[in-house]
Parts: sequence; C-alpha cells; structure tokens
Amino acid sequence: MWARLHNILIGLWLIASPGIFPESYGAGVSTNNRILGPVVLACAIIGLHEALRGLRRVNLVIGVWLLIAPWALRYGATLPIVNNMLTGLLLIGASLVRGRTCLSCGGGWAALRSGTGTPG
Repeated sequence: MWARLHNILIGLWLIASPGIFPESYGAGVSTNNRILGPVVLACAIIGLHEALRGLRRVNLVIGVWLLIAPWALRYGATLPIVNNMLTGLLLIGASLVRGRTCLSCGGGWAALRSGTGTPG
C-alpha cells in the first residue's frame, strides 16, 4: 500500500512541478508533466484496490517514458531533465512493489459448488 501512496505523491509532483519552476520548464515539458501527472495519480488511486493492483504496470510504463522523455522531447534546461529522471526512477521502483494480498477474491462458480466461497 505504501508504494501506491508513493505513486500518488509522484503524480501530484508531476502536476505541480511545472508551476513551481516555470522558468525552467518549456511548453513541451510542462505539457508532458501535466498530462502524465493525472494519469499516474489516477492509476495509483485505482491501484489501491486490491483487485486492481495490476494497474501499477501503467505507472511502470510512464516511469520508463519519463526516463526517455528528456531526449525524445529535447529538454533544454537541466532541472527538468534531473526532475523527470529521478521521478521516473522513483515511479519505476514503486511500481515494481507487488504488495501483500489480504483478501481472496473470486474462485468462480466452482467455489460456490464446493462450499469454499464466502458470500458477500
């Protein structure tokens, strides 16, 4: 669970960083972060639910993009490069944490027939 909360903070940072350092961020970098930030935030919040924890892989892909983006989008200043590289590494690290399973969901119709399924 801590990894998803970590990703929520990363999503908020991606949204806020162009506004905090407006002189260093160009239009392309700001747009990139303002698009990816809400996506990271949404995937992290939805991924808090145990059944949807696999959604963390979307944040893994975004983390890899943040590592590639300084060269693909030709960032001019050093601050956005360092910021996106560190943010991408932190996002990848937190996205690789699997988490502990607390509840067993599913079992299908066979679980109902065998009596091992627990209703609602």
